[in-house]
Amino acid sequence: MVSVGILLAVALSQSLERPRIVSPNKFVVTYWWSPPPEETTPERYREIATAGFNLVMPGAVDLPVDKARAHNLRVLDLCKANGLKAVILDSRVTDAKPSSPNFGRDLDAVVKDFARHPALYGYFVADEPSDRDFPRLAAICEGLRKRDPKHVAYINLVPVVAGGMFGGPPFRNDPKDYPAERDAYTKHVENYIAQVKPTLVSYDEYDLFVGGGIRGMYFANLELIRRLAGEHRIPFWNIVLVTPHVHPHGTYRDPSLDDLRFLMYTTLAYGARGMCYFTYFTPPGGFGDAIIGKDGKPTRHYNEVRSLNFELYRLAPTLCKLKSDGVYHVGKLPLECQPLPSDTILTKVDGSDVVVSFLSDSGRGRYLMIVNKDMTQSQRIGIQFANDYSLRELSAVDGKWRSVPGLRDFSSDYLPGQGKLFSYNSKR
Repeated sequence: MVSVGILLAVALSQSLERPRIVSPNKFVVTYWWSPPPEETTPERYREIATAGFNLVMPGAVDLPVDKARAHNLRVLDLCKANGLKAVILDSRVTDAKPSSPNFGRDLDAVVKDFARHPALYGYFVADEPSDRDFPRLAAICEGLRKRDPKHVAYINLVPVVAGGMFGGPPFRNDPKDYPAERDAYTKHVENYIAQVKPTLVSYDEYDLFVGGGIRGMYFANLELIRRLAGEHRIPFWNIVLVTPHVHPHGTYRDPSLDDLRFLMYTTLAYGARGMCYFTYFTPPGGFGDAIIGKDGKPTRHYNEVRSLNFELYRLAPTLCKLKSDGVYHVGKLPLECQPLPSDTILTKVDGSDVVVSFLSDSGRGRYLMIVNKDMTQSQRIGIQFANDYSLRELSAVDGKWRSVPGLRDFSSDYLPGQGKLFSYNSKR
């Protein structure tokens, strides 16, 4: 007879199982705000890896150059030991001035210090710059690319709601103001891509407020970034909220598992190649508990994000090969979004609030992601094809493809915010 102690030990070992991650060169799973220098320990980095992250971003720590070098090498060594990559923060990059006589010398030194480390993913350059910053950032990124073309020069952009940051109108969350906000933001992102020539576009947009629901700018920002990144054939990352805090736009709520599932699957449906959480460690000041709380212990968000990361990694090997062909909404139609056209392969979608995403690979493979856009209610969603198709679903539980019965009609149950990925081929 198996003892209770053995059963508990088995359950504990399963609960601490690490997911089989994919390379961040294919799909990034990361966060903002790493453990501070005094918490940069083997235990912390095992904890990060066990949560299912594959990339470590820096914390907001302003260290002198000599201490920053030692800290970054410590981070890189711990990442290597745990199968992770890292973006490092060094003031010789972030404070670099192209007009300075030390500009090239400083970049040379940074590349010499870190470029050969096997855990290096890239260099942090800037967060939420304005248009007037782009010439300086362009020079920094070009300088880094010339010296180290194998690693990313990372910059994160503001969301569409940060109008004053890019010369747009102040955000008022009023639909009649949106065209001006959209146009100014589009110009901002286009200027960034044209001048800086980034290898990816990263942005943050937080829309989960106390009281439930989501602000309509969430999908508007996804739509704009998806379109612009697609036009320039570069991947994009979406940074989503996990840490409650007070902001001038309102009070961001403590997200539920359903909220986080919604954020992940809608991000995937829009074709992103990076999923980033704000934040891992709890920042100082007026922030609620993050994935790791103020007391240094994992909060409920740790296991929530970890479970979602397990699901993501089941899908990522396929998703990283696909391009987004079109994203449509059934039910509520947020700003900038499009209803499902009448000329797609789907003649009907039964569901009250659904995202329908069409994707394809470089061959002839065709794919469909369906997302329950309701963050509080499960629903059964049915899809009806115009012709006979063989349909398979990729399981987020074990990563295996399974045939779906039926040729034209198929229904499935979805948790709040849940998405499912299908492949389909014509039977004719």
